[in-house]
Amino acid sequence: MQVLQVSVFKTYNIQVDFMYYYRYLAAGLIALLFCLPVNVNAQFITLDYAVHDVGLVRQLVTNQGTWDEAGTNYPGLINAEYPPGSFEEHLLLTGFYIGGITPEGDTLVSASRMFGAQWVFQGYSSAPWDTVHEIVRGDTVDIGAPGDPYIKNYIAQSDEDFVTRMNDYNQAALQNSQHEPMFMDVIQTSYSWASPPLNEVLVFNFDFVSTQYNFEKVYVGLFVDPGVGRRTTAGYVYSEDDIVSFYPRHE
Repeated sequence: MQVLQVSVFKTYNIQVDFMYYYRYLAAGLIALLFCLPVNVNAQFITLDYAVHDVGLVRQLVTNQGTWDEAGTNYPGLINAEYPPGSFEEHLLLTGFYIGGITPEGDTLVSASRMFGAQWVFQGYSSAPWDTVHEIVRGDTVDIGAPGDPYIKNYIAQSDEDFVTRMNDYNQAALQNSQHEPMFMDVIQTSYSWASPPLNEVLVFNFDFVSTQYNFEKVYVGLFVDPGVGRRTTAGYVYSEDDIVSFYPRHE
């Protein structure tokens, strides 16, 4: 199934470039505590993570739209380490918001991370291949189950590409009784390079696919809670700074 080519879907493509200039600032990604126990959600979805590690930014990525552990069993301590081996953390919590206005005038919002509420993008399905797919330079792969990929003939664009998908209407997401889904699919692709100057840069691309509503307007934002400091123990006492910057792209 090629999700992004189904004609009834309305697709919103938003590319976000995260430029990590760590000598002067930390640009961050993700937020909040996972409200449902992992063993409860495991019956509905496959939760997974991967770590970008070919460049100078060692970055955790999940299939929940977060760049921290979220509901996965990631055994590490640091979410975004720069430079490798320094134990310098740069991101505590980060995720995205998406909101839209339906043709009837209703306003719907879903988020992968936020303070004060449960996030609702939790993987895509319980299939074991619904994971964070790792593709290296020179590889061409079908991403998904054998015979049923959701991206055919994907070609790696960087030295290390991660591709995953999630939605806000699967059974795990609907465990939140206050959540009214947008019926939004999200395909997230991230890129990392091994050689300078791009080895200090991570690029994240999001494809938002509306599977039910023809939204009149759509708004997307990022939630960022940086935590900058030397992180060698659990807890948040390491955090010495919460610097984040946003550079709008002008067409």
